[in-house]
Amino acid sequence: MKKILILTFFIGITFSCQAQILPIEKRIDYISSRDGIPESVTYFKDINNVLDKFVGTWKGIYDGKNYEFRVSKITTKPRRVTEDKLVMRYLITNSNGIVIEDTRALPDSSPYVIKGNYIEKNTYFLTYIGKNAKCGQKGTLMIDFLKDNSNTKMNLFFSPSREIIYENDCSGFKQIMPLKEIILTK
Repeated sequence: MKKILILTFFIGITFSCQAQILPIEKRIDYISSRDGIPESVTYFKDINNVLDKFVGTWKGIYDGKNYEFRVSKITTKPRRVTEDKLVMRYLITNSNGIVIEDTRALPDSSPYVIKGNYIEKNTYFLTYIGKNAKCGQKGTLMIDFLKDNSNTKMNLFFSPSREIIYENDCSGFKQIMPLKEIILTK
């Protein structure tokens, strides 16, 4: 009987200490948590395939500029927790086709590739850092789908970081991301 109790105790400890895989939808629960991500969590996985509908090439027009966003799903392990997330590369041209910015050939590790952060309800949040970050080319991009469109149209909204910008270093600077919500088509 004593051996059975000891064996049951060790089996219980083994199962309670196992790595925990959670759906990516749960990551938001820990972002603002004072305690952070528990040590037992080892992977935020796209178990329910919520990221797949975002993957592809999306195009839109804003303020005389053509935008093309290429969205891919990747798996990263920046620290101790493995995560499935989206990354975005982009091509921005003016109405004459002249390239304003092109990150399509950059590796996932580049700071200029837009990186996914978390999903909350149906909106996916990404972190953007542009080549003129000190002049305001950084912030959060939010993407979500228009209702009843078979996932072929989505909204993109950019919220610039609210940091102090030193005008002496940034004369003539213009934001390249859309400052108003735009619709992108797949």
